[in-house]
Amino acid sequence: MYLHKRWVDMKKQTITPFQLNALLCLFLLGSTVVLGLGLEVEEDAWIVTLLSSSIGILILLFYIYLIAKHELNLAELLIKGFGKYIGKFFVFLYIFYFLYIASRVVKDFTYFIAQILFYQVEFWLISITFICIVAYGSSLGIEALARTSEILLFLVILMLLTIIAFSILSDPFDLSNLLPFFSNNWGAIFQSMFPERITFPYGELIAFTLIFPLINDKKALVKKTWIAIPIVTFLILVLTEITIAMLGAKVAAIYTFPLVKAIEQIDIWEFIQHLEILSVFTFFFVGFIKVSIFFKAALYSAHSLVKFDRTKLILLFASILFLMAVFNSSSLPQHFYIGLKVIPEYIHLPFQFGIPILLFFVLHIRLKLGKN
Repeated sequence: MYLHKRWVDMKKQTITPFQLNALLCLFLLGSTVVLGLGLEVEEDAWIVTLLSSSIGILILLFYIYLIAKHELNLAELLIKGFGKYIGKFFVFLYIFYFLYIASRVVKDFTYFIAQILFYQVEFWLISITFICIVAYGSSLGIEALARTSEILLFLVILMLLTIIAFSILSDPFDLSNLLPFFSNNWGAIFQSMFPERITFPYGELIAFTLIFPLINDKKALVKKTWIAIPIVTFLILVLTEITIAMLGAKVAAIYTFPLVKAIEQIDIWEFIQHLEILSVFTFFFVGFIKVSIFFKAALYSAHSLVKFDRTKLILLFASILFLMAVFNSSSLPQHFYIGLKVIPEYIHLPFQFGIPILLFFVLHIRLKLGKN
């Protein structure tokens, strides 16, 4: 009875529409702010950003509609739609999906910090420190995470605007690097978009199907939540163009962390330099929110399967997350190849679109049969 009450109390926590939008903005920036700028198509990266974000709004609205129509989270809908046994099997798969994708973000952060800040620190030490912070944040509940996101969103936007302003004032900034505005054919652009730029980051919003029911204003869920995507799109678009203007499209495309390399070029009067520390803080803040959302999604999914003590479950999932982060890739090239080529096609597509679309039709058919 006590354990059940703890879980019920956790589910009764609510968040405001602004807090949900703050979580969405930070989540979507996530690894995208340093990795997912679409620079493989060079000067046409802006087209990829705009088109993929337009599709991202449709994806978000589909997830919102699925949850708002039935007033249940994804795990509960899977059990309702597919039945007790098949539904719980899918929920079990989603738990490992959320933890695995979270582990990949942790590994992104680990490689980034190891290359930019701490060259001699062991990877596992960076990972376990980051995961401990996420686990502690999760133990405080979704309301604490949501309130924290309001502060972090302000700080992240402030740091990004500072980077943008100093980049424009810096000598290496050259608008001619942005030309031509359209240098590839549409085939190359669509090949860059599908499935990488659709599944990452917009398809990953599937994690919010466990968070949406917690909003305290159900009407705002449909009317206001989508606003987060245009805000993030604007920031990513400007950062992409800043990176190209600072480095040149062909040079930017070869770097693992192109935005950081562009920030390293900032030099104003030989006084304002080495602002890459801002990118470190930015990635830490957005990475923390992104991993926390995946971690929360796994916790809420587990609640639909069994009533666990929350502390023990957090420790269990944190341990699994650490092991996944340590062993999911052995090198940076392998990590990026798996994350950008293998995962989107073979893991993201089924979990982000295949199962939810099938669930949508199953629930629709069951609703019709029930009415008849």
